[in-house]
Amino acid sequence: MNNHFRKVQAILFCSALALLIAGIAFGQVGIYPNQFTRQEKCYAAVNAAMASVITNSTPTAKIAADAKEDDLVAQGKKRFQAYKCYDCHGQNGEGTDDAPDLTHSKLTAEQVSKFLVKPSADAQNKGMPDIPIDSPDHKPLVAYVMSLRAK
Repeated sequence: MNNHFRKVQAILFCSALALLIAGIAFGQVGIYPNQFTRQEKCYAAVNAAMASVITNSTPTAKIAADAKEDDLVAQGKKRFQAYKCYDCHGQNGEGTDDAPDLTHSKLTAEQVSKFLVKPSADAQNKGMPDIPIDSPDHKPLVAYVMSLRAK
């Protein structure tokens, strides 16, 4: 009888251990405190994705951002005219013999910004001013130059 009891006890222990291992393997049992189950993780991921979609697709936020960008580009166009950038870059940024075409430039906004801060010696010799990053004209000019890109 004692031997039979030990066998039953061993079987129950192995069964419980097997269930625990399977639970851990399939994410149903957490081995760390406050660990989410796989189902809870899925729900959290779906909720986060839905919140992102709702937030990023809000039409009013996009319209406001577009309007702000359009305003910045319009200011940049005015500054482009005021600095007479068109003398070298052309009326629409198409370029001339004196300065490159801005409509097909591969420069990033960051590179354009750096060039405005410190133009090349050749550009300076042709009359291009340096426009410090803290100048109120700097950001609008970068926005305008980036808007000239052929789409």
